[in-house]
Amino acid sequence: MAYENVNINKMRSALNKLDNIKSSSAKLDKLLEDLNPFWGITWDSVTKQKIEDALITTKACYNQIEKIIDNGKLIANDIKEYQDLKDDNDDYARKIKNLKNQKKLYSYSNSLTGGNSDSIKQKILKIEADIKTYNNKINTNKNRMIVLQNQINGRM
Repeated sequence: MAYENVNINKMRSALNKLDNIKSSSAKLDKLLEDLNPFWGITWDSVTKQKIEDALITTKACYNQIEKIIDNGKLIANDIKEYQDLKDDNDDYARKIKNLKNQKKLYSYSNSLTGGNSDSIKQKILKIEADIKTYNNKINTNKNRMIVLQNQINGRM
């Protein structure tokens, strides 16, 4: 799945609307509680048993739906983190590209001075260190993104 293309706000909004099922579930709990004193005392028949079984089955379905919704919210959080890491990596890649261009300019300037400019050499070393730092950040983010992908796939 292309997590970059998920509209996380719409996903969360839909999950929050689906979360309203909890009020229906609570009403069903109340109904079962209200009917409990009548089971077996005033009314004992096949019809009563079918109604009771249907209500209990419905409650189980509500519980399953609630778990799916809660799981969906965890997935939404993971997708958001994945998207943020992807955006960070794109930003780091742009910075690396700019730094490489600066390094070329400094290298060219250094060649014009006969390669003897210590200040330019220091700037080049700083640029190389910054590039290495950004590459490390990209790799760290990629590793976390793999973990997130596995988490998301495991929750689906």
